[in-house]
Amino acid sequence: GPRGDGAVERARAAGAGPGAGPGVGPHDFGPEFAEPRIAEALRLAARMAGAPRHLSVHCGGLVIADRELTHYLPLERATKGVVVSQFEMRAVEALGLVKMDLLGNRAITTIGECVRLAGDSPDPDSIPDEDGIAAAAISAGDTLNCFQLESPAMRNLLRMLEARTLDDTVAAVALVRPGPAESGMKEAFCRRRRGLEPVSFPHDRLRATLAETQGILLYEEDVMRVASALCGLPLAEGETLRRAIAGARDDEEFRFLERGFVARATRAGITDADAHAVWRELARFAGYAFCKAHAAGYGRLAWQSAALKCRYPAAWAVGVLNHHAGMYPTWVHVEDLRRGGVGRAPVVFMAPCVERSSWDTTLEALEPAAAAAYAGSARAAGATPSVRVGLHRITGLTETTGARIVAARPFASLADFADRVRPTPPELDMLLLAGALDSLAGHDAIRRTRASMRLEARVLESLAHALPARVRHVANPRRGGLALPDGAPLAPTASAPRPGGDTLPELPELPLADLVRGEFEATGLWFSAHPLDVLIPRDALHGCVSASELERHVGKRVRVIGIPCAARRVEVKSGGIVLFTTLADHTGLVECVLFPDVYRRHGQHMRGEVVRAEGRVDETLGALTVVIERAEPDPCFGRVPRGRRSDTAPLGWQDAGPPSRNRVA
Repeated sequence: GPRGDGAVERARAAGAGPGAGPGVGPHDFGPEFAEPRIAEALRLAARMAGAPRHLSVHCGGLVIADRELTHYLPLERATKGVVVSQFEMRAVEALGLVKMDLLGNRAITTIGECVRLAGDSPDPDSIPDEDGIAAAAISAGDTLNCFQLESPAMRNLLRMLEARTLDDTVAAVALVRPGPAESGMKEAFCRRRRGLEPVSFPHDRLRATLAETQGILLYEEDVMRVASALCGLPLAEGETLRRAIAGARDDEEFRFLERGFVARATRAGITDADAHAVWRELARFAGYAFCKAHAAGYGRLAWQSAALKCRYPAAWAVGVLNHHAGMYPTWVHVEDLRRGGVGRAPVVFMAPCVERSSWDTTLEALEPAAAAAYAGSARAAGATPSVRVGLHRITGLTETTGARIVAARPFASLADFADRVRPTPPELDMLLLAGALDSLAGHDAIRRTRASMRLEARVLESLAHALPARVRHVANPRRGGLALPDGAPLAPTASAPRPGGDTLPELPELPLADLVRGEFEATGLWFSAHPLDVLIPRDALHGCVSASELERHVGKRVRVIGIPCAARRVEVKSGGIVLFTTLADHTGLVECVLFPDVYRRHGQHMRGEVVRAEGRVDETLGALTVVIERAEPDPCFGRVPRGRRSDTAPLGWQDAGPPSRNRVA
């Protein structure tokens, strides 16, 4: 099939004919390559530049036609047996066929589950474009676990923009992309949108073209519209130019495209200086941006997410725990929902329970007075929405074991549970650490502790290993537990040990700090208390400023303490590393930045379980950042188990991997 010749496309974009431009036609490779065979090889290699090197398949790309596809293009089977077109994407477009990328999106499932659980079955599409409830949350940046709106950069941008409508949200979704953000236009757009600086245009001819976007290039199609307005190009040629700029691989290709653009602009009556100025804007912007339709689709989902989160916080929390996969570990979202926020009530989260939990997280009715039994109750006083965390959150618990738990309940005791469910020893230990077996501790006259139940579990495990060979597991549809050779259950009256007599001793409950560690290890969450309440001495918090208090300390030097929960390293042009990191405390998130000199000295300390840092509070149009000058892991903090790998490394660090090479403004 036809090859994707990017060099030819770039030549056309620059207004050159066949055989001109980088990678097209004869090249002068220098006298050392004058030998005819070498020169010929180089010419052939130049023609191959940009051609596909292997067959790859788009995960959701579909080609649609009005008749059998073989009428238009050849097909073949990919390695995994999927039927694919032999022509690549550009050739498919050139034939005039419709090519659509259909991708799955977890946000749609989260929204769908929230709508299903909400009592009055709201229609997300009926949420007004200027909904006051969503506007209040979005303009405050209170958008954790909302699609496209939860990253530190986006939450800061929403505050800077004072976004209060669907259109503002769509603009923010586009504005945070690398194209507009790295062209230096993000802050300018916010200032102009808020009336803090006058709107200006790269050229008078672009007033109508860029009026909607405050005089800056915001959407992908703005490139072709600018090229059309300035140079008189058809929009199709403007789109070819945008693709060529995005695909340019080196300075030579950029200069080639620039010469073609400037030549066309000057022929259209634009001065050389103005043409070069507009070109610089195009070149900085066109690397990566959203088209407006893409931004609008994402923006609407984001708007709906914020509105539903505020109106139905408990139902939204269920959807988040079952489906959300954002940039933060799950505990960050749980703490955000526990706290409540702008226009929304706090949510009570209840630990997994073998008697009440389903495999997935569910809603559960809870009387307000009962909320005091759960962590965060002081901050969630009077909250009635409640969420029962599902068995799926328990580390190492298989879905098969989860199904046996649901089918076999209720249980008379821990021994009865172990006998009929047959969890593996690691599964049973994680269930105990998570508090999922606490409901079995109250069946006896004296409520049993997790420490006592763990001791019993160890004894049961030892007894199972010591049983004679004739005692074995049998497939009994009624009781599936340990059985004797005649099929009789080994423990027909299984019950927990009772005080008195020749029984296991009753142990005192574990310290609260150990309960929290165990819950976190087993579920990636905590239910008995917040880690900073039990793992940090109260006097260690003296003099520290909380996330909710930062606004009162703008321009001042402060000390903060928190749990690292996200990080992103960016390589700057000088070769140093800038670290953007987020610390979580009781009241919210603290966004921090370490510039290269500080990163070299203190960057390694930002990976502690709990970090104490000092720095200056900077404010940009309402967005707050602590510029770190000094950091250290808190020496008072005990070891925290690693817990669920997907959520904790060590307690919640989420690192994006190797440093990004994106420019830092």
